[in-house]
Amino acid sequence: MASRLLRPLSRRLQSTQAAVKEAHTAPPPVALPKEGAKISKLSNGMVVASLENNSPVSRVALYVKAGSRYENPHNLGTSHALRLAATLSTKEFSAFRLTRGVEVLGGSLEASATREHLVYKVDCLRDQMQPTLGYLASIVSAPAFKPWEVSSIAEKMAVELAVTENQPAVLLSEMIHASAYRDGLANSLNAPEAMVGKHTPGMMSEYMQQCFSSQGMALVGLGTDHDSLVQLGEDLFSVSSGPAATKAPANYVGGADTRRHTPGPISYAAIVTEGSSLNSTDLLSLGVLQRLLGCGPYIKYGSDTASSRLNRGVAQATQTPFSTTCFNANYTDSGLFGLFAVGQADQMAKVMKAAVSQYGAITKGDVKDADVQRAKSQLKAAVLMSAEDTGSLLEDLALQAVETAAYVSPDQVAAQVDAITTDQIVKVAKRVFNGKPTMAALGDLSNTPHLDQLV
Repeated sequence: MASRLLRPLSRRLQSTQAAVKEAHTAPPPVALPKEGAKISKLSNGMVVASLENNSPVSRVALYVKAGSRYENPHNLGTSHALRLAATLSTKEFSAFRLTRGVEVLGGSLEASATREHLVYKVDCLRDQMQPTLGYLASIVSAPAFKPWEVSSIAEKMAVELAVTENQPAVLLSEMIHASAYRDGLANSLNAPEAMVGKHTPGMMSEYMQQCFSSQGMALVGLGTDHDSLVQLGEDLFSVSSGPAATKAPANYVGGADTRRHTPGPISYAAIVTEGSSLNSTDLLSLGVLQRLLGCGPYIKYGSDTASSRLNRGVAQATQTPFSTTCFNANYTDSGLFGLFAVGQADQMAKVMKAAVSQYGAITKGDVKDADVQRAKSQLKAAVLMSAEDTGSLLEDLALQAVETAAYVSPDQVAAQVDAITTDQIVKVAKRVFNGKPTMAALGDLSNTPHLDQLV
């Protein structure tokens, strides 16, 4: 009886040993070749860029020069409305068919927006890229904008505005942009409350006709064959081949001191000057300066004063909880650089003055080569680590493709960072610090200094 029970076990052990032996004798896996970024320009002017990372999943994004900076006083919030309308019916698919179709293919689709771009992204299996991109192409090429569907986005828009009201950091960013610029980059990422429910099908169609031209688009993919993506761009995206939408040059005015009083024990404040554009030679130098001043902890639950000059200086001025960080926003023709601070309402004068003092000290040469080297290492690490994240890599490739139709790799950027000197950091700090400042503050501002009390 016992021998009969042991026979199956013996056979299983023998088969396992045979499988192990076969695995040891199997040939090693073939190393897939590493490929660099490839960029092409279609006959209609659309830029197609790809980077083959041999992933089983393809990630594709369509970047359109149609962000909020392209809006005018009569159609404010249209980019917000178009983002929310991304999954509405098209002339080819109903809203249900579009959503269900992407899901059946095992894919995902999302829309987002910045001040300069509307972004549509899809993730899908490599062998399902053509049908998945077919849905994306229909969204941007043949929207239906049925009145009853367009009216439904007003509720979603109102919810997003209400959520934003409970995000002080987001509100402060919007306030500082509105104060620093005139039109264009001053436009909010969200629709004004007065425009909720006012975006008509005609208004949205007109905005798309203005901005959705092939010369203002870039189709970018990771985990895709470049020739296949080029062919899909040619076959699927039948949009206007006219020139890209014209944007008014960024007009930094500065000098404003915007304040919004709200009850509560915490205050938020930001002070900025004009920084560098994405095309500026000072872009990387300001990136080093940002990390020299401090832009967040690098160790989870670790001290935020170890590598943050701002926090070290403020910690000597107050014993209450606070947080300061260096703010650096870059656009194609301008940028903002400065400080964000949050703290107890009755301590904000000490927090802001100490932070501005630390920033000003660098302009006077109070910076060590070792600190600059540490900041350079942090910037290089951030650039190189971003290449390990497919979302960050896709965004970087897409931004460069849509704006320059070229690509500078993370390794090339790291080499440029290595060449930055301490003298360059002091020089760029002086230029930016001595620019015309802009301030915004939110919360209980009874002890928050005004702009003229800080600079």
